Amino acid sequence: FCCCPSADSQSPEVMTMRSRNPLSILFLFLLTLVLCLPAKAMAADLIDTEQEVSLTVTFRSNDTVLTDLPFDLYLVATMDAYGELTVTEDFRTFNIDIRGRDDESWRTLASTLEGYVLQYATPIDSGVTDQHGQVSFPNTVDTLPHGLYFVPGFRYVQGGFIYEAEPFMVLLPCVDEVSNQWNYDLSVQPKYSQPEDQPVVRRVLKVWNDNGDAASRPKEIVVQLLRDGEVYETVTLNESNNWRWAWVDLSGQYRWWVTEQVPDGYTVEISQEGITFVVTNTPEIPDTPDEPEKPDEPHLPQTGQLWWPVPTLAMAGLFLIAAGLLRRRGERHA
Repeated sequence: FCCCPSADSQSPEVMTMRSRNPLSILFLFLLTLVLCLPAKAMAADLIDTEQEVSLTVTFRSNDTVLTDLPFDLYLVATMDAYGELTVTEDFRTFNIDIRGRDDESWRTLASTLEGYVLQYATPIDSGVTDQHGQVSFPNTVDTLPHGLYFVPGFRYVQGGFIYEAEPFMVLLPCVDEVSNQWNYDLSVQPKYSQPEDQPVVRRVLKVWNDNGDAASRPKEIVVQLLRDGEVYETVTLNESNNWRWAWVDLSGQYRWWVTEQVPDGYTVEISQEGITFVVTNTPEIPDTPDEPEKPDEPHLPQTGQLWWPVPTLAMAGLFLIAAGLLRRRGERHA
């Protein structure tokens, strides 16, 4: 739209008086923000593919420094300059879906991958914590590709106490929530628990996320119970056992997990709720070709997108509209 009146509709004196009006000055200032901020935001969103990434993991319990803890790093998906993720060849076989992820679903993805990764995948890098309880990556390799990484959990004993680290996902680089800029050197401290060394119970529950389409489901599925990453027992779930199973009197010295032999045409998610592993199968959605994006329209993962100018500019626009209406109303009564 045009923000200035035409030359033949206003006299020079009127134009001079209005150009000094504070509302006009504010309007021009906000218009500058509208035109300039999105362009700057997009420029900041592009990833520098030439800049190296690093990850530092710290594992401490209060004032206790935990040393010689093993950490492995698995590359799940590579990332391009626009933040788009492409699952690596090794992880395509696990029937996972990384589209539309948020923090909670990243935790579920980490929980899902743990059993499969320990059996079938090879880490891209490995290391152990030093005297400060820290390990940095890259460690055994020169550089790390930009992408989505998985760090598995483990059970560790030091000073007579058990420490069980939770698995987690991490993006390298990731978006800093404060500055909305890409962070290429990330530091994390994984969550952990301190279970007691006593017999435990583990359960598994099968859930179908298919809108009740029971006729299309497999008649049975196979679940494996893992002990520190190795198959301990295999069971079959079906309608006769209500798609569930329980293992009792398991040793508390080990870390227990489950995996599923994923049926064809389904994706899998595995989450732990207390002593129960919930195995959810969802029918696969066929891939549809994406419309090609313009080179100057970068696309980022959902986390960290620069949306903060939108409500500010929207409010400013409403203010200017209201101010214009009030001014016009005043002119009519003058």
